[in-house]
Amino acid sequence: MPEPTPYPQLVITWEDVLTPGERIAAPSTELDPFGRDSYPTPAPDLSFSLELAEFLASQSLLIYGASESRTKVWDRLGLRETLHTDGAHTHCSIVEAADGRGAALVVFRGTTHLKHWLTNLQSIPTEWSGGGHVHSGFADAHQEVWHRIRPRLREIADGGRALILTGHSLGAALATLSLSSLIAEGAGPACAYTFGSPRVGNTQFAISLETARLFRFVNHDDLVTRYPLPFKPSRRLSFHHAGAAYYLDGSRVLHPRGPGDLEEESSSVSQLASLATDALPAASESRPPGPLADHAPLAYWYGLHTTPELGAT
Repeated sequence: MPEPTPYPQLVITWEDVLTPGERIAAPSTELDPFGRDSYPTPAPDLSFSLELAEFLASQSLLIYGASESRTKVWDRLGLRETLHTDGAHTHCSIVEAADGRGAALVVFRGTTHLKHWLTNLQSIPTEWSGGGHVHSGFADAHQEVWHRIRPRLREIADGGRALILTGHSLGAALATLSLSSLIAEGAGPACAYTFGSPRVGNTQFAISLETARLFRFVNHDDLVTRYPLPFKPSRRLSFHHAGAAYYLDGSRVLHPRGPGDLEEESSSVSQLASLATDALPAASESRPPGPLADHAPLAYWYGLHTTPELGAT
């Protein structure tokens, strides 16, 4: 299997993969994902911003932490959590400037049970109101939080303010579905930055988002972005990535790759089965193998924090 990805100055642990919130209370002084003292201003047209991407990667990690940890960071940035909801599968926070101006953040938490979630990623797609078919488990998790956050999101959008959605892993899938829902409702300016997202829906779903401001980040050998597996004989069952892909290579250079699946995400079933078999028994390893270490939200933030520049397309 691939060698673990090197992270100079950073050691990715099993806790960073399976329980990301554990490190938040005591970040390294040299590598503090929450050391910023300002919230980067998005472009008026919500076009791609590397600075905003790095910040949102840190927020996709922060949402895994306790309420006290989140509040401490947001207070320093002049932000406040105006709504928080949690269900059986995920948490979501709406975060706004204390003065009530500017774009609002919508941050979805990923799963805290990655080992079990990986084994259940294959699912028969269900029809999606925004177009195409999507993973039924993701659709159910989205519905669980959507009815709670939708009224506030509509208030923000109807007031002419932009919405910036983000999340890691399952949270990335929920951010994607929420962007789709907002677009379907004509709810004003919105964009999404996702980290380590699995495939959310089929080709028709991806096409429905091809003009959306959906920026999808893939960190090197991240295993989760390769699931659910495409099922080529059926257009309805064949999962396909939505959004514009940005790929962080092994040297942490960021490559804009455009829409669709990456070549790196096209491993065969046998390769993925081997990776999963070797990766999941955490008790037998002191550190996670590369494909799981690369999925850690801390690894996404670090890659964007230390990327030297944008690589060739």
